[in-house]
Amino acid sequence: MTLANKITFSRMMGIPFFMVFMMVAHNRELPANMAGSGFYYYLFAMIIFIFLASTDCVDGIVARRRKDVTILGEFMDPLAAKMLVTSALISFTRVQWLRVPWWLVVFRFSIVFHIPVF
Repeated sequence: MTLANKITFSRMMGIPFFMVFMMVAHNRELPANMAGSGFYYYLFAMIIFIFLASTDCVDGIVARRRKDVTILGEFMDPLAAKMLVTSALISFTRVQWLRVPWWLVVFRFSIVFHIPVF
């Protein structure tokens, strides 16, 4: 397994941590006071998301520079990116102050995975 594939798999393993912080933040959300205890969980979730999203760029650079482009990496890298974006959209539907409707998640999901909606 190449270094780029390890980075991709670590990104996939980090997605549940992002989801846990988003769900804990949702359960602790205080609508009247944004600086409540849920705010810091959203902040940690955002930091995790930014880190995981940046690994998408890093593994591509590593694979090209080392000439370690593999079939597994070509399959897993887009899958990991889609999993990260889909998990973020699903968790955003739970955040009251963002007001992301569920149908937007379904529409985005259908675009990502090329599923006809109508």
